[in-house]
Amino acid sequence: MLRTLVYLVAAGVAGWGCALLQVPAGWLIGSLIVGICYRLGIGNLRLPTLVFPFALALIGANIGLSMKMSMFAEVAAYFFPLMVSLVAVLFASWLFSLILAKFSSLDGKTALFCCVPGGASVMLALSEEYGADQRIVAAFQSARVILIVLAIPLFAGLTAHLTGAGGTAHSVAHETAKAAGGGSTLLLFLAVIGVIVLSLTLAKWIKIPAAPFLYAMLLAFLINQFLVPIGALPNTIVGIGQVLLGACIGLRFDRAALKQLKSIGWLSTSILLLFLVLTFFVSCVFFLLTPLDFVTSLLSMAPGGAPQMSSSAAVLNLDASIVAAIQLVRLLIIFLLIPAVIPYVMKKYGAAQQS
Repeated sequence: MLRTLVYLVAAGVAGWGCALLQVPAGWLIGSLIVGICYRLGIGNLRLPTLVFPFALALIGANIGLSMKMSMFAEVAAYFFPLMVSLVAVLFASWLFSLILAKFSSLDGKTALFCCVPGGASVMLALSEEYGADQRIVAAFQSARVILIVLAIPLFAGLTAHLTGAGGTAHSVAHETAKAAGGGSTLLLFLAVIGVIVLSLTLAKWIKIPAAPFLYAMLLAFLINQFLVPIGALPNTIVGIGQVLLGACIGLRFDRAALKQLKSIGWLSTSILLLFLVLTFFVSCVFFLLTPLDFVTSLLSMAPGGAPQMSSSAAVLNLDASIVAAIQLVRLLIIFLLIPAVIPYVMKKYGAAQQS
């Protein structure tokens, strides 16, 4: 028990330090590194079985509290371009997974979950449901997030500077803090705990892929919008969920997984670079189909996380609210679509492998 507590504290400190240093997805990456180092350097450690679903529920509740009805109205005019872009992303991701599975030692399931840019938390949860290798999925998803979050804001800043793009900044962080400040901290805490407990209970009764995450997101959204406006979670609380997630996944990364990643070599780098190319492509499509400028379109379409992309938009004096809204709607569609589509894709993939 003491060793588990020390390990979780170390993971939390590492995540907090990376976040403080503004490392992309710092809470998740820091704890993931601690977990990997512990497993490779010290040995295995079995965490309580409730830790992983609790982390998923906490992250899901945070996203649910961030969603607002006005968000859907705000992006209604961009629904068709958004769907076109999503179809292009999902189709390209599927092609990338076929390439990865064919020219590496990875199985089709693991390759697919490595390549779908639907959020690291959800892909890790779904990969466990379908028996994919979470260690490899975690490595790929983390690398993709780091690459996108480092490259896209930098390119967006340079482009905005050269083209003079930008307008009146609309800080999502400011609005979130304002909303959170208007409610009771105790009410927020009790509501989130209630959502987590209820979502974990529902996950036992009605089993679906990534159930704790999806149930918590839906319950938090409904409570916040239609029952009691409780605001948004502080960044530190959200970070705790990411730390727990990274701590669980990091312990699954053993020497066999490291050897397998090394064997993939140049192919993994090529797939990651293809994601950058894909990001620019779908951003151009979205830009051509909407009245938004290219930099805003780029930040809205980049699969690097709504908080990272919207905060980058705010720094560049762009409309961060529209970036956050499109990012959240895009992720919401993927969250709901992937569990329905993946069984069909897996069936087709298995049939193609056997023929």
